Amino acid sequence: MRQGTSVQRGLLVALLLILAAAAAAVAFLFHREVWRIDVESEIAAPPAQVFALLATREGRLAWEPDLIDIAPLTGSSGSAGSTQLLYMRHDREHWQIEERWTRVLPERRLELERMGARTVAYLVVTLQAEDGGTHLRWREIRRYESAVGRLLAPLDIHRRRNRIEAGLARLAYLAEGG
Repeated sequence: MRQGTSVQRGLLVALLLILAAAAAAVAFLFHREVWRIDVESEIAAPPAQVFALLATREGRLAWEPDLIDIAPLTGSSGSAGSTQLLYMRHDREHWQIEERWTRVLPERRLELERMGARTVAYLVVTLQAEDGGTHLRWREIRRYESAVGRLLAPLDIHRRRNRIEAGLARLAYLAEGG
């Protein structure tokens, strides 16, 4: 009987350790509001062509994941200080994001702020000419506004990174003449 009791105690301790680790993970996710996504891409096209796809309505609709329409709100589209409403769709889900362009250095850098219902995102896209092509770096800082959003953030960040990578592959294809 003693061996059975020792095994039961061992299993109980293991179960308690697993529950404690799960509780610690949930507490960590609950309190972590900010997540970062970094993606880089080499594009065999000059920065001017890449920038045109990043900064124009037509260009963005051609490559940006989930984006189905852009409605200008204030300012000149593609310029610092302008705001627009982005209409998004993924599968059967539809949502809107308000976007503000905070800094624009043509053919070199874009800085944007996106405010959605569940997240606020700060994007910095840099372009650097390299050997007749462009090195693009996409940095997105996402802040989750709700407790549920923070708990689901790792899944959302993974999905978002994959969508950005697919979008930038499409952008490269278009910039390279595809």
